[in-house]
Amino acid sequence: MFAPADFLDLEHTAHPKLFENQNYVWDALKQIASYLQFRLKPTILGELLGKPFVSNHVFIGRGTVVEQGAMLKGPAWIGENCHIRSGVYVRENVIVGNGVVMGNSCEFKNSILFDEVQVPHFNYVGDSIIGHHAHLGAGVILSNVKLDHAEIAVVTPDGALQREIILKGKEPTNLAFGGADGRTVFVTQRQGGFVEAFRTDREGREHCLLTGRC
Repeated sequence: MFAPADFLDLEHTAHPKLFENQNYVWDALKQIASYLQFRLKPTILGELLGKPFVSNHVFIGRGTVVEQGAMLKGPAWIGENCHIRSGVYVRENVIVGNGVVMGNSCEFKNSILFDEVQVPHFNYVGDSIIGHHAHLGAGVILSNVKLDHAEIAVVTPDGALQREIILKGKEPTNLAFGGADGRTVFVTQRQGGFVEAFRTDREGREHCLLTGRC
């Protein structure tokens, strides 16, 4: 149901091993640190314009251009023919495919970018996977962590607290309605990498639209 091949074109990454034997697509995020620890061989094969900061924990592929003002802290693996523009901040555990654009004032942490991804302006990408040829508009934020680690609250349209859902996991990230009647809520958990579910008395909007009741 959440297998990597159902969401991603694994032919457009040089790192398909990250997704091998993974039941859930997001499980690859937990593998990045160890993958880089054993496979990363820091080398600069691309071109540095001026004096960008590149630590000794970064691989840069052929044809890639890194502009003055970029900061590549790493560990990070940057593919071939990428354009790393001024103001980019690459933090720990980042894997970037070929032909990727990483633009001004963009920050990356513990993420995987497939080939030909474009993240050009004022973006944050953390704990996320971006598939082949995806483009993020200016200002888009991808942060796959519920920062307060709190329970999910269900509120009425006027803002009154109706129900509080206590989850087994403590780091819920995303949720989606599903099930035969659209009243099962599936919640992905970052810590432990699993999905839990609870029932609600109302169906999700998508199920409502599909059945013609909305």
